Amino acid sequence: MRVAIVGGGIHGLSTAWALARLGHEVELFEQHEIGHAAAASADEHRLIRTFYPGEAGYQAMARAAFDAWVDLWMDLGERHYVPCGALALCREEGDWTDRARLTAAGLDSATETLPLDEIRRRNHALSTDGVRYGLWSPWGGVLLARRILAALQAHLAARGVRLHENTGVRAIDTVAGELTLADGSRHHADLVIAAAGGWLPGLLPDSAPPGLQSRRQTLVYAEAPTGYANAWENSPAIIDLGGERGGYAVPPVVGTGLKFAIPDLARPATGPEAALAPAGAEIVADVMGAFAGWLNDGTQYRVVSARGCCYTMAPEERLHLRFAARCLVVAACSGHGFKFGPLLGQAIAECAGGGLAPADLARWAAGRR
Repeated sequence: MRVAIVGGGIHGLSTAWALARLGHEVELFEQHEIGHAAAASADEHRLIRTFYPGEAGYQAMARAAFDAWVDLWMDLGERHYVPCGALALCREEGDWTDRARLTAAGLDSATETLPLDEIRRRNHALSTDGVRYGLWSPWGGVLLARRILAALQAHLAARGVRLHENTGVRAIDTVAGELTLADGSRHHADLVIAAAGGWLPGLLPDSAPPGLQSRRQTLVYAEAPTGYANAWENSPAIIDLGGERGGYAVPPVVGTGLKFAIPDLARPATGPEAALAPAGAEIVADVMGAFAGWLNDGTQYRVVSARGCCYTMAPEERLHLRFAARCLVVAACSGHGFKFGPLLGQAIAECAGGGLAPADLARWAAGRR
């Protein structure tokens, strides 16, 4: 089967990988260079975890995602992942972590609650003031996003996948399976997979899922004060710091930076390119101000850099897969889609080969078991 993929982020590249493994003829079109800063898949790292408050389907998918990553590492011949475990803190009854604990009960025997002294042992930079308990799972860690995209790009090229960087797609004819490129030329395929993130509504206004929204998340890289650098270098991935606002922290693994972000501070953006605007001093101060209350000596952290990341958010923060004639629309990472890249690619490849019904694929991707 001839397959044309629009979008060179983690979902487009992973789908190309899974399809090429099954012998399909694959071409991928990316309007920028692969790994471009405006893409949601760009940046040093992404987190993988199984915690999903109220979402048993996604929790099961997250466990399966680890197996799909192992398949990818085997093909790449290298592993771009640090399995440091995942830790979330509960500060209030019913907060994100408390709901994640309830969902994990009976589904994931590896998840356990930690007392305050054990939280401090795992990272003494974390303040436990106001913390009720920690939620820990060995199923979690840091995916080295930038390295993964580069490794996938090289692997796909070696496998004969034709990668067209800096090649914009102007329009998609979902009935004919035809792409119109920015230069006016046309490209035909048996199946088109549109995985263009925040650019999907412009490409497929009638087929993109309703309610997609681009949101800019500010990512702040910081340097820990004296006495805490080693704690962070050996820290689990901090998935949520608890309470009403929450926030996450990525430890500085294998030469990457220490990163802080607060999802609730994400703001609507006009499109993915808006993420490239310099991070404002006010939003950086808001992020660091919140972390100052969650960290010991939190006011002593030095901001090294800050950047925007534009996520495509969907209602209920779900992954959306939708067939429109000869086109499969893959939409909405919703801030947690990177971890599902290889797993989603394998499922799409199975569907393309007739082994999975389109309706079942769509229901599964939405976390509906």
